[in-house]
Amino acid sequence: MGRTELNPNAKTLIGIVAGAIRDLPNKLILQGHTDSHAYPIESKVTNWSLSANRADAARKELLKAGIIGHRISKLEGLADTQPFFIEDKFHPSNRRISIILSD
Repeated sequence: MGRTELNPNAKTLIGIVAGAIRDLPNKLILQGHTDSHAYPIESKVTNWSLSANRADAARKELLKAGIIGHRISKLEGLADTQPFFIEDKFHPSNRRISIILSD
């Protein structure tokens, strides 16, 4: 089963990103992604909810790292619709978070 909790490496990386963008004026879009492993229809978890919760976990970590909340303009749960590794939709690297700077 997928996880929404950030591992220590992810927290460190988000802290580094927060430090690099803290003084920029850009709004932020946070996206959560999953691989293509399916969940049973009766499961409380889906790739959609998992990816949205991953984006929210990144939001919380950015706030802890000093990013002002109103800079976050959008959270998106994209499930497995935008795989990083297109040739292997089950690849672990498809489970990720994207932080996008917008206008």
